[in-house]
Amino acid sequence: EAVRNVSASWSERMKNDKASVHGGVEALQVLNDKYTDAMRDVMYERGGDICLSELHQITCPTLVLHGAKDVICYEYHARYITRHIPNAKLEILPEGKHNLHMKHADEFSMLVKEF
Repeated sequence: EAVRNVSASWSERMKNDKASVHGGVEALQVLNDKYTDAMRDVMYERGGDICLSELHQITCPTLVLHGAKDVICYEYHARYITRHIPNAKLEILPEGKHNLHMKHADEFSMLVKEF
């Protein structure tokens, strides 16, 4: 709920970047409301389990990439996912945040190619 109101709680840069992709601030707000409602429902109706109970069913080799400085998804999330997916490999980018695929694109691409 803390980030529901795009205009009030998002940084200008984030709001403008996302709005340009999603058809403007109003369209972004509608999309974010739907996302926030869905995540709230997942928390209350499924105890926060979006797909955790199904991880063991993933059978293909899986690369889990995590940014050590990510304040949205913590390292224990990445470790949990890696432990529960057979044939999963975890790579942690020490300087990576949540947008590691953008800020560390070269290292990200190299890890994916090598995998």
